[in-house]
Amino acid sequence: MIKVYNPPFNLFVTSGSDKPLTIELRKLIDTIVAAAHDPKITSLHATFGDNLHLGPAQIEELRDAIILFNQVNPGQSSPNANNNPDHQTIKLDKPKSSSCYTHSFGNQKVYWTASAFERVKMLQHSGVVMLTGISSTHIFAKDLLDRHKVGAEGIFREKYKKAYSIFTDRTFTPEHLDNISSILASIHDSIFSSIAKSRSLPSPTESSFGRKFWYNVLNSGPIFDDEAEQTGLVDGTALGGEDETVKECERLTLERYSRILRNREKGHFFNQVKRQYQKLKENSFTDLDFSKLTKIISDDKEKIAIVHINGQITTGYGEMNSTGDLDITKALRELKDDDAVKCVILRIDSPGGSPIASEAVYNEIISLDQIKPVICSMGNLAASGGYYVAAPCRKIYASPTTITGSIGVLFGKLDLSNFLETYGLNVEHVETGQYANILSMLTSFSSHQREILEHYIDHTYNRFLAIVSKGRSLPEADTRKLAGGRIWTGEQAYNLGLVDSLGGLRCAVEFAQTEYTEKGDALVEVWSNKKSGFEALLKGVGLVTEGNYTENYISNATSLLNISSSNPVDSIKYLYNDISSICTVHDDWAEQWLNLWID
Repeated sequence: MIKVYNPPFNLFVTSGSDKPLTIELRKLIDTIVAAAHDPKITSLHATFGDNLHLGPAQIEELRDAIILFNQVNPGQSSPNANNNPDHQTIKLDKPKSSSCYTHSFGNQKVYWTASAFERVKMLQHSGVVMLTGISSTHIFAKDLLDRHKVGAEGIFREKYKKAYSIFTDRTFTPEHLDNISSILASIHDSIFSSIAKSRSLPSPTESSFGRKFWYNVLNSGPIFDDEAEQTGLVDGTALGGEDETVKECERLTLERYSRILRNREKGHFFNQVKRQYQKLKENSFTDLDFSKLTKIISDDKEKIAIVHINGQITTGYGEMNSTGDLDITKALRELKDDDAVKCVILRIDSPGGSPIASEAVYNEIISLDQIKPVICSMGNLAASGGYYVAAPCRKIYASPTTITGSIGVLFGKLDLSNFLETYGLNVEHVETGQYANILSMLTSFSSHQREILEHYIDHTYNRFLAIVSKGRSLPEADTRKLAGGRIWTGEQAYNLGLVDSLGGLRCAVEFAQTEYTEKGDALVEVWSNKKSGFEALLKGVGLVTEGNYTENYISNATSLLNISSSNPVDSIKYLYNDISSICTVHDDWAEQWLNLWID
């Protein structure tokens, strides 16, 4: 039994004490998928809080993992097993099941996530299900700026590129409103179609009855427990807490199960060291250092590298809410030289940014793809420059509610000169060239400056169109119809050919395992978090976690391996025994696993 509280980034997991544990979304999804493949895990149980700070695409990825868990039945092969011997036919006495509980579903995102579970119950009669639909609020500041004599100048390609409209428009233009309405309708249909499918309710898109059903649900306000049960939104009220079937199961917290999974990886690493120990005994090496051991072990394991591109794409090195082109290109060059890496996955969650930085990343992707395949997984947002760097990838994955596209360019600035004049401040300029103050907020664009900016924007836009046309194998005329700065949902982009498949990061990893690795069980490594040296090796297999014992172990093992030994076999044997002691877990359940892994 895995017990989950408030999925991340506000996910807290019980650990047998009152101290909460936070878990990364990707690790939560991987853990649920591992539980689906694990014959010892029979059910998944979750309780929810008041809110869920995840974007729509992230919720879809989490829901997909829960649904995968629900689909495992006795004697069936695990879904998406990728020919991995660890993920083959599961021997179960009965199908796996899932359930979730909360006091109230006052938040639509929480209910959307919870609806993926087989059983959904509330814990009190005062609880409600609150489904309202979705909205998008926009502020237009032109009248405010005009009142204070602040000018706003924007140059954009083309009519749908409206990121600067907050300063230049008084209200929606027809194109802007059409684009936003289309996006909301697509996301709305994705949310409520997925709820309808999970709860066996009428589809909101396939019949007039379904449309009427969901119209009534979304416009009825709070739906209390009895009505929610009659409507089919929940499976009843559990006043005494969990069902008896849940209470009968042995509880295994997510933290404890994650520890067991880490120990499984330790066992794999342990066996690699054991094999190299035998090789050394047979070959009688006279010298051994850390680099040799690392190479020996890493040569036996294929890798899939995930490179994250989060936030604004900027020139130089990124900061807290951005990713710099130097960060990305450095990582991609290192991956090019790593023979163990068989595929690189770009995980993009970015609204775009500098076209110069995007072009630098694009060129590095093209160079890398000549050596090894590069594919893309889009998160909540991969638009403008985010799509610029996705376009050359061999395959693009997006969730149905991902926001993407925005194939266009804009440039703008505010002009404060008249505002300052109102308060008695006179601004004068002295330049040595007619474009010297082109970026100054203390003057408007001159006719010559606007002309050169128009030329620059046209050049950048045409380059963007060429990159998309080449990457997506589209005639430029067709690309122009999809561009103009218009944004699309992942569902729409898939239907238009801007992405290849609908699915989250897990789907991209499974595709890479199947298509680009020999055994389908390559080590998945997040490159942006990659450490150097022996710690990286141990972190990769889960040997490094919080705690002094691991810090001491790294220190001792690194010291051992960096010193030439007259008897390398003894050195490896020492390491072998040391890892064996670390792999010992004071948990009978986990020890049984370890016996299987290391015998």
